[in-house]
Formats: sequence, C-alpha cells, structure tokens
Amino acid sequence: MNDACGWVVIELESVGSTNDYLKERLHGLHDRTVVTARRQTAGRGRLGRTWASPPGGLYASLLLKPPPVPELAQRVSLLAAGILCGIMGEAGMDACIKWPNDVLVDDRKIAGILPEFGTKPEPWFILGAGVNLVSAPPVPDGRGLPSTAWSEYARPPAPGELLASFLSCLDAAWPDRSVDPLAGGTESISRRLWRFGRTVHISRGSDAVTGVVTGIDAAGRLVLRSDSGTTVLDSGEIGMI
Repeated sequence: MNDACGWVVIELESVGSTNDYLKERLHGLHDRTVVTARRQTAGRGRLGRTWASPPGGLYASLLLKPPPVPELAQRVSLLAAGILCGIMGEAGMDACIKWPNDVLVDDRKIAGILPEFGTKPEPWFILGAGVNLVSAPPVPDGRGLPSTAWSEYARPPAPGELLASFLSCLDAAWPDRSVDPLAGGTESISRRLWRFGRTVHISRGSDAVTGVVTGIDAAGRLVLRSDSGTTVLDSGEIGMI
C-alpha cells in the first residue's frame, strides 16, 4: 500500500476484477482508495463484456465515498476518458473517445472506463480503468473494434507512473465532486469524440439511429444531426458506416 497524490493505493499481484475487489470491501475502505493489479482474471467492461487483462497494463479502480450523485456517473466517465486522451496526446498519440466510455487510437481500442455506483452498505462510486500498455489482447469473440497498445506508438509508461498522472489530472479537473465534472463546458470532450463530424450508426437493442456526431450535451449524452433533426442519446452502441 502506498500514497499517490493524496490517494491510498492498494497494489495487488492478481485479482478477479479491481472494481469487484472494492465492492466486496466497501465497509472497510476509505474515500479516495485505489486498487491496482498486475493482472485481472475476470476483468470486465461495459455491458458485462470481458476485458482481457494480461500483465503489463494498467488495471485500476477508484473508490469515492461519499459519491457524486448518480446522474453524474456518465459525465465522470467521459471526463476520465478525456484525461486519458490528453495524457496519450502528450506521448504523440491521436487518441479519441468512443462514446460513452472507450478510448481509441487509429480506430482500435486502447483503454476502457467502467463507472459503477450503489447505496449499500453506504453510498459509493467506483471508477474502473483499463489501459493496454505493452500488449493488445484479442477482442473476445471478435466483438467490437480491434485492440491496440501504447507500445505500438511510443514507449509506454510504467502502470504506476500512468496512474499517478491520471490521478493528478483528475484532481485538477474535478476538485469538488459536488460540482458537475463537465461544468467547465463540453466542447473539449466533444472534439475528442470518435467520428466527430462524421456519420455513425447507433444500435439500441432492436432500434437503430443514424446521424452525424456533433458532440455531447451538458448531461454527457451523445448528440447526432440528421435530415430529420437532432437526436440526443443516453445509451447505445456506436459504429462506423
């Protein structure tokens, strides 16, 4: 256990899921606790999808108690994705946000964010993050976009170094968790969106929407423009046309 930027960091060799590790120990852990692992055996992403987590990547989850209000969860996720894009940009990578919670480079997934929240045994919020640093695991079942790794573009940082940078940037960008993390505006996040200004296809169960990505609104919802007008989405799977 060590301290990074005022966060208590628990370092593990292996764990099923860093998010689950925190959820199973909520009562005994304090606000601003982070757990990291060299590998995850049951890492997961959005919609319960498997996140392959071999040694060498950054696998971390942050615990906030008391948490931000639930409606801010998606906005925190977008802020976190934007921070990762900024850090990668400093390393020379052209990273972007695949709404709502992935980070891509060259149309390939390099990182994912997983926010979770609950009220028992007390209100809590967990933000999980996984970043491929040295290897790009295959996508399970071939679903979704292919993966990539930091090492394909630049010398990757050590996981602990990247975590420290991320935590420092998060505190600077969102010092007061009672405040909307996107209160400073949505333009910077909007311009980092994957397929910004281009036409995409959004799947929503049995429904589908097509339109040009124009940004996100103040609530972090995706905004599309089409011949029929403007569509605002709070969920869906985005894909190229």
